[in-house]
Amino acid sequence: MSNLGRTVSIDLGERSYPVHVGPGEVLRLGARLRERGLRGKVVIGTNPAIWRGYGPAVGAEMVTARQGQLAGRPVKRPSGNVH
Repeated sequence: MSNLGRTVSIDLGERSYPVHVGPGEVLRLGARLRERGLRGKVVIGTNPAIWRGYGPAVGAEMVTARQGQLAGRPVKRPSGNVH
């Protein structure tokens, strides 16, 4: 069986970042953030529907990640590009 995950690069020059998509990626969130050199507080952007499905797993992963000096909180916005 092949790895079903993939990484999509968001090209923003100096602000570029990867987006990892695939089974089990939410369980790698803390490790992925640490790989990027992040420490301290992080904000997780999402929408309410996605958070309902994945929020508990993300919350549990951030509790684990705190041992690596990371703490996260969600910022929930409706879907779409409304500002």
